[in-house]
Amino acid sequence: MQIINIVDSLAYVQSNCFQHQLYETLSTNVFVKTVELNEFLRSKPKADGYISTLKLRTLATHIEPIATIIGNKKLSVYDQDPWESFRDDGPWKGSYSKIAQLTYATFFVTSRYWADWISKKGLRCHFVPMWVLPKYCIQPSQIEFNNRPIEVGFIGQIHPYRKELFDHLKSKNIHVTTLPSKSSYQEFLTALRTMKIFIHAETLPLMCD
Repeated sequence: MQIINIVDSLAYVQSNCFQHQLYETLSTNVFVKTVELNEFLRSKPKADGYISTLKLRTLATHIEPIATIIGNKKLSVYDQDPWESFRDDGPWKGSYSKIAQLTYATFFVTSRYWADWISKKGLRCHFVPMWVLPKYCIQPSQIEFNNRPIEVGFIGQIHPYRKELFDHLKSKNIHVTTLPSKSSYQEFLTALRTMKIFIHAETLPLMCD
C-alpha cells in the first residue's frame, strides 16, 4: 500500500508551525510518501490513496489536473482555514463543493465547529485535534519564566488589526515586543521561550450565505 501526501513545497511545510508537525508525523509512516505539487503534476504517481495538505487556494486552483491523476481513489483534504471556502466575500468561496464534485474527498479540519457546520452542508468532514508534538514540550534550553527578557511579545506579520491592538496596549503602558516571522518552527519555539506572554490577535468578520 502507498499513500501520496501532496504538499505545496517541502520548504513551506517545514517552516509552517502546523504543517511542520503534521509532516513530521506523516514521515514516520512507511506507507506515506510526500511529494511536492509540481513533481506530482509532472510524474502523475499512482497510489492507493491521496492526502492533500496543500493550501486551499493551491488545491482549488489545481483541482482539475489533480482529480485526473487520482481518478477514483480517495482524497483526504487537510485544511487549517475551512472558512475561506464559505466566506461570501472570499476569493475561494465554493472550493469545497468543487473539490468534492471532482474527487471522492473527505475534509479534515482543525475546528470542531467548522467540521460540524461543513457536515451539515452535506460534505464529508471530520474534526482533527491539533496540539504540540511531545518532543517540543521538553527542551534543555528552557528559560525560567521570571528570567525571560520579553514581558509581552509577538512573532509574525503585523497586520493592521494587530497593530491596532498593539497601539491600544501601548496607550495602556503595555509595550509589545514584535519579532519577524521565523524560517523554521524550531526557531519560532526558541524565540517563544524568551517571552513571558505571547499576545495574538485574529480578527476576521465572517458572512456566510
